[in-house]
Amino acid sequence: MWWPAIGGAFVGATPSITDLLLDYLAARHCLLVIDNCEHLLDATADLVYTGRGSLLWLQDLDAWAAVITRLLTPDGRFVYVGDAGSPSLTGFAIGSDGVPERPVARVPIGLFSGEVLVSPDGRFVWTATRGEDVLSTFAVEGEELRLVGTVPCGGDWPRAIAESGGFLYAANERSGNVTWFALDPATGLPRYEGSLAVPAASCVVFD
Repeated sequence: MWWPAIGGAFVGATPSITDLLLDYLAARHCLLVIDNCEHLLDATADLVYTGRGSLLWLQDLDAWAAVITRLLTPDGRFVYVGDAGSPSLTGFAIGSDGVPERPVARVPIGLFSGEVLVSPDGRFVWTATRGEDVLSTFAVEGEELRLVGTVPCGGDWPRAIAESGGFLYAANERSGNVTWFALDPATGLPRYEGSLAVPAASCVVFD
């Protein structure tokens, strides 16, 4: 982004980048960023602004967008957000303009929510809950979510989860291992299969 494109002009003393951007963003409403993915990013930086007058730097917008798509149903109608500060998973309906417009479901998942993940077919939502160290499976039923079941994550402090080829993987940060689970195609429930030692595991990525 180049400053003249947003009305920036250097006159007299050069203003700081932050001052320029805050002035530009002050009157704009922006969608809140609902996940971070600093563990996926490289050394370059793109700018994303989130909320009125607040800034967030992301090194790779494509990587960030890839994370966000994991929270969306395949048809783009709903997005699911786990709040690390409250014991809940919330679903929002997406408007025609691509902006979440109203909450449609809210279910308890434990105080320290880890990653939220929508299944590739949109039938299930999986969550990781740190502290309780469990993985939960919810069935998507219209606008509602129904808890199917909860299983131990096989480690301590599951920070991230990922799905690939019919398996669910959990990165357990404090126990330093990645565990994997076979997924029941009918119920979405994960069944423990194995574990691999990975010090301070915090992310699982499939390229």
